[in-house]
Amino acid sequence: MKTTKKSVIAYLIICFALSSIFYVLIINYQLMNMANLLMWCPGVAAIIVKRLYYREDKIFNLKAFKLNYVLLGIGIPLLYSLLSYGIYLIMRGSDVITGNTLGTLLSQPLILILYVSIFFITALGEEIGWRGFLNREMFKLFGYHKGAFLTGCIWAIWHLPLIITGYVSSIPIWYQVPIYVIQCIAMSYPMSYLSLKSKSVWPAAFFHFTHNFVIQVLLDQSISGQNKPYLVGETGILTISILLIVCYFYAKKSLGLLEENRTFENSEI
Repeated sequence: MKTTKKSVIAYLIICFALSSIFYVLIINYQLMNMANLLMWCPGVAAIIVKRLYYREDKIFNLKAFKLNYVLLGIGIPLLYSLLSYGIYLIMRGSDVITGNTLGTLLSQPLILILYVSIFFITALGEEIGWRGFLNREMFKLFGYHKGAFLTGCIWAIWHLPLIITGYVSSIPIWYQVPIYVIQCIAMSYPMSYLSLKSKSVWPAAFFHFTHNFVIQVLLDQSISGQNKPYLVGETGILTISILLIVCYFYAKKSLGLLEENRTFENSEI
């Protein structure tokens, strides 16, 4: 248990130290492409901590690919994204549809492959850190429910420098910060459950990728409208409300024997 606590502290220090470099580059020098490298800071920190504390252990579970959990990782963010934007379209009408990003990308397969690759690789970088390492250790210390909550809180705090400085959205900070924190905590429960249950980081990586790609690329770039950021998307009350229902469903779940023992079988990687 002492090793677990020390590894978590070391992970957080390394993760936020590495991330601060890219916060400065993005905020002070407007180098927005550095966000792709920022998203790998949690993963790099996890790899460093593994070398320091778990050199002989196989903890990232990259070879444990369980299709049913991966499909859930894709399906859940699709559900709350498409449902919330569908409600928004019913409320606002078809006039808010300003483009067809999916059609455009399908007509340019190389661009589509590039987008998908970038979004998936960056999502994987975060999830190797957050769910592959941190949530696993939090689970050992606090169990599933507290562990998922704390991981979500830390994940939200990690985003705050860019949110507070206005690099995520132009809507007021007083609204944006609490709604984004709620989103991170709500997402943390299904992502934690799928990762712990499958003993694999892949469901969370696909969940993170699907959330980012569908909302940020396919939907936000195709749909506009007055007050849209308040209603749908990563700061939208409709999207967050549906996500909270999903969160409630997974927060009620139990991990059974895994929860009782709080142990993991080593995988090959």
